[in-house]
Amino acid sequence: MTNEQRQFIHDLLAELLNLPKSAVIWGNQHDMPRQDKAYATIRIYNAHREAAEELRPTDTSGMVNVVEPTAATVEVQYTDRLKNDPCEVVNNMVLGLKRPSIVDRCQAARVAFFDAGNVQDISFTLGNIAWEHRAAVDLSVRYMAEVLDEVGYINEVNAGGVLTGPVLSGEVIVNLNIKEGE
Repeated sequence: MTNEQRQFIHDLLAELLNLPKSAVIWGNQHDMPRQDKAYATIRIYNAHREAAEELRPTDTSGMVNVVEPTAATVEVQYTDRLKNDPCEVVNNMVLGLKRPSIVDRCQAARVAFFDAGNVQDISFTLGNIAWEHRAAVDLSVRYMAEVLDEVGYINEVNAGGVLTGPVLSGEVIVNLNIKEGE
């Protein structure tokens, strides 16, 4: 997944959760302070190949793009300190991924959300007096993993030979030279 696709997913989920982009945090970051308001953590993991790779030509001679359909899991955990129901917020986010305008934006970014697990209430206590209200869901996303490869190219072909046969009288010499751009 490209950095642009990761950023697109981050920003889209922030929008669908009605959070500022700064309140959506990549999971497993070190030294993250505890948030005071509603926030979400996201994590992309379990990327796996779904089909064989394909070699696609590029506009540059000798370069090909190796493209492989890939699927991954996007884990979203939403915590709401304002006492809103986090399960409802996450369910609305999942439903929002099905809106045609969102699907079109995903297509333009070359990602596709194709499945969502069950939204789970994973609230827990913060000691004797407080609860952290939290919900989580795993989203399945597809994208095309890509890498450029310089395979080189043949820029000149020289073929020669002698034609003989029962119809020909004598030998015919053939030289065929082809160069790049001809």
